[in-house]
Amino acid sequence: MYLSLNILEEAVQSKSRLEALAFCMQVKGVYSSSALHYTRVRGDRSHLEAVCRVFSIGKVKLSRLIKNGLKYGYLRQEGDLIIANKITAKDYKININIESYNKANDNIRIQKMLQKAFIVNHIRKVEYVAHTFIRARGRITDLKQLKSRKKNIARWEKELERCGVKKNSKVSGRISYETLAGKCNITRQRAILLVNELIEEGIISKEYFFKEQKVFFEKNELADKIYLDKVQGNSRQRGYLRRFFNPITNKIGLFIQLSNIYRVLSDSNYNLMKNYVFKY
Repeated sequence: MYLSLNILEEAVQSKSRLEALAFCMQVKGVYSSSALHYTRVRGDRSHLEAVCRVFSIGKVKLSRLIKNGLKYGYLRQEGDLIIANKITAKDYKININIESYNKANDNIRIQKMLQKAFIVNHIRKVEYVAHTFIRARGRITDLKQLKSRKKNIARWEKELERCGVKKNSKVSGRISYETLAGKCNITRQRAILLVNELIEEGIISKEYFFKEQKVFFEKNELADKIYLDKVQGNSRQRGYLRRFFNPITNKIGLFIQLSNIYRVLSDSNYNLMKNYVFKY
């Protein structure tokens, strides 16, 4: 099912929006007309009980989903019809492969897929900006790269500026769990869970990033904190101290583990339908 990225990015910021959007997608998936006959009596059940049976959810939750769907504009009511509004527009859209729409807990599963779609798209943004940064400002290693930079530098710098990268800024290409959690309005543990599932599904890859230190001392909670305060300060890329064997030096080394680097490996799900214009 196609979904506007603007709608997705707005919906993940609110629990009530997210589940209402998921229900809108359920209505679209169950009814080809995107129209639910809300007041129709089915068999010997009331209209509310009948609709609850169709979507395998309770009355309280169904009432909340419809109320919020109407509130946020995902649904509209015309007579006895509840109609799922269009969720794509002329802006860029993402394709989400949903297997079922009206089994038990499908609303929760679709919410999770929406959060995953948001995370995958954010990784795409960071990848794009990091790649552009390397081409524009990275170290040149051969004549071909030098010629390419001379030819394209103005365009690349303009693209970095549009993405919010300033002249003296650096781009690491790394993403912390805290960043994903904040942007997706979820807990850090939830972000870790979703990332791990995306890795298991083969959608993304994760690369750990370690920065070796010139000193070494045994693990001590207070000493570790003082050292990180001195080296990293209170920056959001503060990282964690790790100690493990370095095969290059043949000794145990002290490393700061910073946020991970992610890459999108597969377009089998959450694929963009146009050449997306990224904003960093």
